[in-house]
Amino acid sequence: MTGVVFESLSSPPRIRVADTVGHEQTDLYTDQPCTLTPTTADFPFRVTDAVETTISGFETSKAIQVYVRDRSGRMVLSAEHDCEHSLPADDYFIELSASVKIYIEVSSSISIDANLERSRVSFDGPTRLVIGSRSPRSQPPETVTTTGDPEDLMTALSCLGEGILADSPDRSYPTIRGHPPEIALGSELEVPDNIEPHDSDVVFELPPRIDALYPAVPLVYYLDAAIEPGETPRIVADGETIYETSLEEFPSAVKEILPHVFLLDCLARRAGFYPFKIGVHERVTDDLPFAPADYYDRPLAEQLRAYLDVPFETLKPYLPQWSVTAHVEPDIEHVTAMPYLAAQLAFVECTTYPRVTGDDARKASIQAFVEGGSSATRATTDVFNEDAAFVDVSPDPRTLSDIWVGDDIPLRASEFMAEGHQNRHNREPLEERTVTVTIVCNESWMDGEAAAVEELYGTREDLPFNIRTHDGLTCDELAEVLQRDTDFFHYIGHAEPKGLQCTNGFLDIQNISSVGTDIFFLNACQSYQQAAALVEAGAIGGIATLSDVIDEPASAVGRTTARMLNQGFGLRDALSIARSRSFTGGQYLTIGDDSATFLHAESHLPNRCIVAESGNEYHLSMLPYTDQYGLGGMITPYTDSEGKRYLSGTLIGPYNLSRDELVDFLELQDVPVEFEGEFYWASDLAEELE
Repeated sequence: MTGVVFESLSSPPRIRVADTVGHEQTDLYTDQPCTLTPTTADFPFRVTDAVETTISGFETSKAIQVYVRDRSGRMVLSAEHDCEHSLPADDYFIELSASVKIYIEVSSSISIDANLERSRVSFDGPTRLVIGSRSPRSQPPETVTTTGDPEDLMTALSCLGEGILADSPDRSYPTIRGHPPEIALGSELEVPDNIEPHDSDVVFELPPRIDALYPAVPLVYYLDAAIEPGETPRIVADGETIYETSLEEFPSAVKEILPHVFLLDCLARRAGFYPFKIGVHERVTDDLPFAPADYYDRPLAEQLRAYLDVPFETLKPYLPQWSVTAHVEPDIEHVTAMPYLAAQLAFVECTTYPRVTGDDARKASIQAFVEGGSSATRATTDVFNEDAAFVDVSPDPRTLSDIWVGDDIPLRASEFMAEGHQNRHNREPLEERTVTVTIVCNESWMDGEAAAVEELYGTREDLPFNIRTHDGLTCDELAEVLQRDTDFFHYIGHAEPKGLQCTNGFLDIQNISSVGTDIFFLNACQSYQQAAALVEAGAIGGIATLSDVIDEPASAVGRTTARMLNQGFGLRDALSIARSRSFTGGQYLTIGDDSATFLHAESHLPNRCIVAESGNEYHLSMLPYTDQYGLGGMITPYTDSEGKRYLSGTLIGPYNLSRDELVDFLELQDVPVEFEGEFYWASDLAEELE
């Protein structure tokens, strides 16, 4: 079974294209029910499944970007919201940039009518067409096995670029960056036969030591480069050294080179299938000694040589916000984490941090803990004891979040667990596409939070939901619930390191061999150990606590996180925003695959808005997040009258709007908004401004 399913539905008539792995679906509404027949077609882009049908047109339930191409794949029309277009009869490929990518092969005239609420595509009467799609999910293609020998490590890491599907600047599109091969440790080097020996015109010469090899990972992957031994870190293109630095400066150099090259690729790729300028195009290209698009078809070595001739300071003001820094202990065992970090283009630092325990750990992590203990908490055990060692991670100011890859429990960072990533990749496509949420409240006086989050989940009109709520479960009953398939598990109650509290004792998840839970939130005191056990038993990732949490602020974190996840934010971004609203937020962390999403944003990319009032005007800016699809995606804000496209991860705006215009925008999607320094949800702010 593949990840894409086509269905003809009758009430109302529509064609549903569903990604059964990622809980994404797009409906094409038709005038009457139609018959779908599996087929094949030669599209300009990769598809995994296709069907044939006959319809006179279709409509979407929301505004989407519609691209029309000729038989060669050249774009002849790009239709945004609020537009009308017509094309004469000919052979066309239509591309729909919806939550599920859809391609349509058709021979007909085409009319497109779009507004902020829907897009309508009409043909010249009943017309035969072929609809194709592919699941956006990326799986590791193979496993490379390496020993701890430095040269074997270099060979294994040189295979990471196998996941890059283009040798042009198109590699900056997230859909072109497939997942690299997994890496395992073994007694000898083994490279699968279908991974060709590396013959790159770009080579990294690096000292044969882990603290030189690991930091190179995201750039080696992105450039599909090779690694060879050398005394000093160097980048060699076609035999010529184009960059050289010291071992001590190399990790910082990668953090400069990767975003620099990435942005220039985003400028150059407009010479390819998507001839669009991004928002900063004119401002950046005026300061460049060359036109980036001229380098689209040139060899990588030539591209890179030109890119690195541009001073880093020239592009620094325009770089997208990088997502994550991985702080990795320089041990050979952590080479298995490198493919997952590369897939996120995560910066990698090799670092050994001091450990803290007991009172020192409490002081490091609970700086805002309530003094006096008068408020109700979710446990009665000691907050910390001498048995647990904590790692005091120093966050990287250049990225939105931080991951810890190593032993012990991180403070101020997510905890990486390879099992979470492996569990995501091992998930089978779902035959039942209803989104299942399971809420367990094992303490009656916390049922207010359970009722609140139950109302928050399942508010999406574009997806079917099944909300299951349980209270007062025994250990056996909770174990049974955890073993059922569920997309999201939200636990509210007491916890201790020895287990989650039930009516007859504590359930230790370490005693459960496997769980059906994908994503979870254990909103209970000291739930870290149980969260780790959930990931080890099959979960993808979740949110847990390091210590005791006070009930009222914990409930606030729970409600905000639920709402963020329901709007399509990934775990780490949802928690980052939620804990900024609570003085106990620092006691929460994500664990497993912290980039995992529970749902996907209605607007393709989740975003956060910033609004400032100035006289009779309002200044609106927005920041689209990247966890769902990765860096390099594009967004066209509804507020942009020129239809400009902007990179995800870049602050867009400000736009000057009237009160009515701002209210209309806020009513489009219920996103988090910062207004005059205060946190709002868009729907609440719209109501207040009306």
